[in-house]
Amino acid sequence: MVGVLVPGTTLMRAIVPIATYRPQLTATFGFDAAVAIMPYLAALGISHLYASSFMKARKGSTHGYDVVDHTAINPEPGGEAGERLSQAFR
Repeated sequence: MVGVLVPGTTLMRAIVPIATYRPQLTATFGFDAAVAIMPYLAALGISHLYASSFMKARKGSTHGYDVVDHTAINPEPGGEAGERLSQAFR
């Protein structure tokens, strides 16, 4: 289950995903490209997104699981545009 913060509290409400989509974020398919397909994903009934690689991975990584900085958004798929992706999917 995935938790979501309940407004005004520190509690997390459990949400059961209906359908999850996993875009592979790279320098050629970045955060803004993922934002562009949100209407299509919504039409398919996608309720959750599992995006990789959101955190800064090794330069040139094709999978994103070799994170080198857990405190930074990955610059290759668009850096701070990751926030636009997060907002668009909400």
